[in-house]
Amino acid sequence: MQKLDRTFHERVALDLLARDGIGVVWKLHLDAANAYRGGFQRGAQILIETADAAERIDPPRGENRASEEYGMSAPSRCSARRS
Repeated sequence: MQKLDRTFHERVALDLLARDGIGVVWKLHLDAANAYRGGFQRGAQILIETADAAERIDPPRGENRASEEYGMSAPSRCSARRS
């Protein structure tokens, strides 16, 4: 993937995470599957690359929004228990 492409997908992913929360990753994968079945292979590829970018991003706003919507507290990444 070219740097420009990666930057594009990361920007789109940031916007989607901020607007819709982390659940957008699942939606992107579903939309990609539907696009692929409909014969839109390039469209499916774009959606998958955007979903992958969203998964790579640390989405604090997305986690907080999901927490607020579903009444859950997001686990702290710094408070992992060690055995």
